[in-house]
Amino acid sequence: MIVWLAGWTRRKDAIFRAVTDAAGGGTRLAVIGLSFRGFPETRARTEAALAVAKRQPKGWLGRRLKRALIGAQYNWSRRYFTRHRDAVAMCWNGLTGSRRAFMEGARDAGAGRLYAELAPFPGRVTLDPAGVNAKNGLPRVGQFYLDWAANNPDDAGQDWRALGAG
Repeated sequence: MIVWLAGWTRRKDAIFRAVTDAAGGGTRLAVIGLSFRGFPETRARTEAALAVAKRQPKGWLGRRLKRALIGAQYNWSRRYFTRHRDAVAMCWNGLTGSRRAFMEGARDAGAGRLYAELAPFPGRVTLDPAGVNAKNGLPRVGQFYLDWAANNPDDAGQDWRALGAG
């Protein structure tokens, strides 16, 4: 079962529905729940998520409130995925703020994760269990791709560059 955090657009929600349909079903969360009982890792996970939040709070009170929110979201996510270990957490991007807390809670509970993002090719979406952009799971050495092409000549011969023409 995939548990996904609602996208902000119909298009993202449609992508999530297509993935969950292919996986046999899933649950859409409109918001991340809150739990104020912490874990030993709560503070570190909260600080890491707050440090990369897109909207940084202004002033000490805003920072304190956002820290409490992200921490409570991490705690809830971790408790949820501890109870549902067979579930896979999925969200768009998932590297910043509350979405990071959601995904880190799933990771610390031992649940699978699936990050979604627009792919570099038109009309494509990237799904990666490691992350997106610089945090993705793709090998960083060129030899991997050269070996793959040598071992898959039929697939390697496809003109994938033509995708960019669209």
